[in-house]
Amino acid sequence: MKWPLSTRSAATILCVAAFIAGQTAAQNARNVSFDDQDARITYSPSRSSWTLTEPGEWDAGDGKAHMLSDDPEARASFKFTGVALHYWAARWPYAVLTTLTIDGREFPINLTDSNPAPGSGPPPSQKSSVVFSATDLDNTEHQSQVLRRPPRQRLPQDRQQHNRTSPQRPRMSHRPAPPRKAYQPP
Repeated sequence: MKWPLSTRSAATILCVAAFIAGQTAAQNARNVSFDDQDARITYSPSRSSWTLTEPGEWDAGDGKAHMLSDDPEARASFKFTGVALHYWAARWPYAVLTTLTIDGREFPINLTDSNPAPGSGPPPSQKSSVVFSATDLDNTEHQSQVLRRPPRQRLPQDRQQHNRTSPQRPRMSHRPAPPRKAYQPP
């Protein structure tokens, strides 16, 4: 059966439009992690008000350590682009309270180990893990900070991970049709 020229043109246009729409809609999620020593983190009021702890089994990330500050004005600021943010921290055998902000919105986080082992001392009592996640964010640049939450004295900074989406190149799963001969009227 021969297809009329107008039907073939409409079908071709429809296929091309569907391909372009699929290409635009295809998204590829990617996890991006950065540890406490990453240059994307700005430590305030100055980096000298923060201490890099000795490496230990309780920390996540590359150096297996974390930054720690007792400064009342301490904050760790960073920007990220993505649809989710996951904040990693260890749990402590005494009260450690922090606030994470994303685009000015505050999220209080309690890093206190509610059931520490007897004799737990200054190091954390539970290994670093995801203690807070913000999801369903717009895939745009976000400003985030980790702040000390009064009346507590300590502010730890360990690791963040964000989910970024980027356009994905479509993959061809079949061979294109062979070229057709030019239309020649009968």
